[in-house]
Amino acid sequence: MSETCRFRLAVLAVVPLLPLVGCSKSTGDQGVIVHVRVVENGQPMKFLPNEEISFGLSQEVPAGEKGVGVSGQLKPEDASALLSRPGKTGVPPGRYRVSMSGQIGYGGTPDRFEKIFDAKKPPLIVEVGPDEGQIYTVDIGKWTVTKS
Repeated sequence: MSETCRFRLAVLAVVPLLPLVGCSKSTGDQGVIVHVRVVENGQPMKFLPNEEISFGLSQEVPAGEKGVGVSGQLKPEDASALLSRPGKTGVPPGRYRVSMSGQIGYGGTPDRFEKIFDAKKPPLIVEVGPDEGQIYTVDIGKWTVTKS
């Protein structure tokens, strides 16, 4: 077998492996802290007595890929939260679906947000960019998300 032929066979054997070496769609540990505030019809959202409200973002990714999810507890005084992954690694840039759930005590009380975030409505979407200091206002009455 000629040297040229051996070279071509070697190239053909290596080329299929290239996607496995050093090429990743992962954003790594980079991300930003995201500040969210929840309002209802433009007015500060009111908590029920003893209610705890969780706010979450789930990254929208193609089927078969693993996305990032972050959540945090809204503060009753202003219905806001800072969201980041464990270790303060932040939220990677991307498109995220909003979710909320509320709980009073240790159970037995229906989640008042379950019907608001049901599958019949289009999802509320947050587009996280690479810049620090992003603030999003989610209006669950008007069903909007605005970036400040």
